[in-house]
Amino acid sequence: MRFLMVRFVGFRRKMRQFVRRHHAQSHEKLCSRYREIVVETRHLSVTADLRFACQRKTRIGKPEHSLQPSEYERAGRVDVTTGGIRFAYTDALPGSRPNAFCGVSNGCQLLLKQNGGIPPMRYTVLLALLITASCLNATETKPNILFVLFDDMGWAQPQSYVAESALRKPNLDRLAEQGMRFTDAHSASAVCTPTRYGVLTGRSPARIGQFGVLTTFSKPIIPTNRLTVASLLKQHGYTTASIGKWHLGMNWVDGKPGNESEVPIGAKMTDGPNSLGFDYFYGFTHARNIGTIIEQDKVVKHVEAIENQPLMINRAVEWIGQRKQDEPFFLYFPMCPPHEPLVPSPEYAGKSGAQDVVQNNEKYGDWVYQGDAMLGQLLAALERHDLASNTLVIATSDNGAEHRAYAPLRDSKRSIYEGGHRVPYVVRWPGKVRPGTVNDHTICLNDLMATAAQIVGATLPGDAGEDSVSLLDEFLGTSQNAAHEATIHQSMSGDLAIRRGPWKLIFFQDGKRELYNIQSDLSETTDVLKAETNIAVELTLLMQSYIDNGRSTPGLQQSNEFGLSLVGTPKKVNGKKKNTKEKVN
Repeated sequence: MRFLMVRFVGFRRKMRQFVRRHHAQSHEKLCSRYREIVVETRHLSVTADLRFACQRKTRIGKPEHSLQPSEYERAGRVDVTTGGIRFAYTDALPGSRPNAFCGVSNGCQLLLKQNGGIPPMRYTVLLALLITASCLNATETKPNILFVLFDDMGWAQPQSYVAESALRKPNLDRLAEQGMRFTDAHSASAVCTPTRYGVLTGRSPARIGQFGVLTTFSKPIIPTNRLTVASLLKQHGYTTASIGKWHLGMNWVDGKPGNESEVPIGAKMTDGPNSLGFDYFYGFTHARNIGTIIEQDKVVKHVEAIENQPLMINRAVEWIGQRKQDEPFFLYFPMCPPHEPLVPSPEYAGKSGAQDVVQNNEKYGDWVYQGDAMLGQLLAALERHDLASNTLVIATSDNGAEHRAYAPLRDSKRSIYEGGHRVPYVVRWPGKVRPGTVNDHTICLNDLMATAAQIVGATLPGDAGEDSVSLLDEFLGTSQNAAHEATIHQSMSGDLAIRRGPWKLIFFQDGKRELYNIQSDLSETTDVLKAETNIAVELTLLMQSYIDNGRSTPGLQQSNEFGLSLVGTPKKVNGKKKNTKEKVN
């Protein structure tokens, strides 16, 4: 038994080089000789890479070329060591059938069985290195995930989206240069709470009747037995944290301690972030209670509103600094800016040089600028601790701007029109996402769940991520078509909309409907419902199927906890009634 110490990256590229280098054998014969390469792994990207390298090059494309599980044979065991992976293979006598096996602690197993005869040792060694490289990628390259959620940041506010914007967000704009900017991204809702439900569950909040926002003493809206992005990633070895604004409800042990704006120090709660997959929570319930600071499950201090965001970002930066290179993490950072209260810290007050062209509030531009600076602090922390190269960063917003409509979009926060839910969405993933790219496909914040699942090689159960699709191919630039068949939108008042391609059909609560071609009429100025009746019928049927199936993605039919309807006021289901309350949140 011989052992090779290897540390390889770029599995796909190396496999292609191998195929080209030995072109004396035809691609078909080469892959026939090595076609019995099997990947049994939770990391789907490894499977895809290996099958692509052989099947795509030879146009085989038939799954029956893989070994069946009953045919697995092991010739050695591979151990993860500090220096890399030890790959074990056997020398064999002429006429024997040598095997090479690679297995690691996270469940990745690769098996090579030679299909008759012994190839030259250089073939075996090189292929061994390549197989080992793929295992190393599966174990060592789980990316950290940093999800930064701005509060009420409008689509047209960053200059990377609208160059004429009078507001300044240099860090977000720089992030767009370093990664991918999505032009057609949407929050699950036009207000805060339901969007956050969608982010963490991958499910439309309309299915539970959540259209408005919660308050300090609102009950939690995510059951502790529902899979969340955090609990999914925790199952796959991630350390998880939520630092910032929660706004998804919690059960206070003493009923309603204190009041809406302040809960006493020492008060405890249950069924909050720690019960939904987050190892660590440090934050506050919502903006009206911004001075009550909760750590884990207990109120730990009271602060002035102006002190809150510096406290949150300092804790997030500290938490990043405690992470280890070989332990992947998920940090969910829902900040307060640009949402009220407008309380820029002294170091930002009057420093942005920005202008609030809609309401002419001198504090607004500085508050927006402070939020962007917080993003910059997180990115700097990643760099400082050598974590940036293996961290997927997503920066976006929970809905449109508060009472600020920006051309070319119609309306703002709360609205079913584009200004209510079309948001900036910027992704950076060094070595994966090509810098400076722009993606015009329609996506939704709900898609974090399915994306995270594909990244770690997990298969979502039928009752999780019902409205979430993976954006991994979008990030990697390998998707020619949009990942979604269609997306669902909702307003604070309970209006629904469905978007498929350029078409957007709105179902108002009063029974009225409107149809727009978003591609040619982004400002939604011309209702073409009467002129495009066939499109309207198709979209109505599709939307009804999404309601009836309890999901907008392929999978087993699920139940809605709320009686959604396209023809009038929705009905209660299991005692659940529509929540359309809106307070300063």
